[in-house]
Amino acid sequence: MEIFFGTADFDPKSTSNSKTAANATGDAFILKLTNSGSFLDAMTFGGAGNYNNSCKSIKEDNQ
Repeated sequence: MEIFFGTADFDPKSTSNSKTAANATGDAFILKLTNSGSFLDAMTFGGAGNYNNSCKSIKEDNQ
């Protein structure tokens, strides 16, 4: 799992999907891309606290 600080644009193409971290300690995020790298979705998890080692696993679609 990764974290980001401030505002980040999660869409690698010209369109924008910006999210802003809830506080100065950063927020966790999950970025969903196609196999070819096209943007599908971005989810952020914010609030007070530390997110290190919070995510245990992520499954691929249809798995």
